[in-house]
Amino acid sequence: MPEERIRPIAICVCRDADRILVAEYCEQGRLYYRPLGGAIEFGERGEETVRREFCEEIAADLTDVRYLGTLENIYNNGNCAAMRLCWSTMGA
Repeated sequence: MPEERIRPIAICVCRDADRILVAEYCEQGRLYYRPLGGAIEFGERGEETVRREFCEEIAADLTDVRYLGTLENIYNNGNCAAMRLCWSTMGA
């Protein structure tokens, strides 16, 4: 039986006209792209997470961070059955 877990993350959509900033990720040998962000640490708010992640990943400070919504993604990658809760924000 695969491990089951809930993985809360926060991402931030940064737009420039008709383009958005994304990063390349690889999980279980599968390449994909998504807006920058990462795991929400215990006691951290989603906005704090995206600010920390942008600073860590690309040494950038976000301004005007606004909540967009929550996405739920339930998936099984063979090793783990997981639910990813994603707090989406928009920032500049």
